[in-house]
Amino acid sequence: MNVKGGRKVISKNKKGYASVTLTWQHYLTGGIVGGSIFYMMMDIVYKQLLLSVISAVVGVVYGVVYYRQYLNKKHDRLVLFQFNDLLDSLFNSYAVGKNTLESFKGAEIDLLYQHPKTSLVYQEVCTIVSGLEHGYGVEELLLHFAQQVNPVEIHDFVDVFNSVYRRGGDLRSLMLQSKELITKKIAIELDILTIIHEQKQQVMILLAMPYVLLVMMEWFGLSQTPSVLSPTEWIVRTIAVGLFISGYVSAKRIVERIR
Repeated sequence: MNVKGGRKVISKNKKGYASVTLTWQHYLTGGIVGGSIFYMMMDIVYKQLLLSVISAVVGVVYGVVYYRQYLNKKHDRLVLFQFNDLLDSLFNSYAVGKNTLESFKGAEIDLLYQHPKTSLVYQEVCTIVSGLEHGYGVEELLLHFAQQVNPVEIHDFVDVFNSVYRRGGDLRSLMLQSKELITKKIAIELDILTIIHEQKQQVMILLAMPYVLLVMMEWFGLSQTPSVLSPTEWIVRTIAVGLFISGYVSAKRIVERIR
């Protein structure tokens, strides 16, 4: 960002916000959870320290990748919520006849009451206001904003806004329609996420049951895993682990398709 008059102005070299930058705490959380799960899975089935350690290393990598995906999805939902508040403020400003600069200035004040100064959308609105004050076009500023985020709704809005703005169309109606569509999408997505979360918990419980049963059987002395497995036992246990992994991958794909 370049700074003029104490405020931020658009810069082509600005770092985007399309993905979350992981901190060492994020790496530690994802790595510990993933590594622990993979280690316990292999230890329960094979009771081989080397294999369990190798699996733990794989689990650390997978845990970090999975945690990054989770944080990115959470980040995108938060951006969409903030953008919905921006549209609400812009609609109110355009409805009373304010021009584009005044509308975004009003949105800057409104967002400051609703979100912290570090929030993405507030920071981008500050950039837009500063850019308008220094002679940048609103179309260029909004395109720059869209490049920083992932939600397709924001990209679609910017495309339509720029088209309507160039033709001198009704921006007030555009704000109202965009806000209604995004509000409905957020409500529907929250309902879907609630349903998916319940189904996902059930799937995870079912997938964990074989391991729970193995542990319980060992606790009660009903099953003992020998220190040296025969070739037949290796094959059978490997097939069982493969079926477990296939079940997890299939369940994950189903959940993602529903989403």
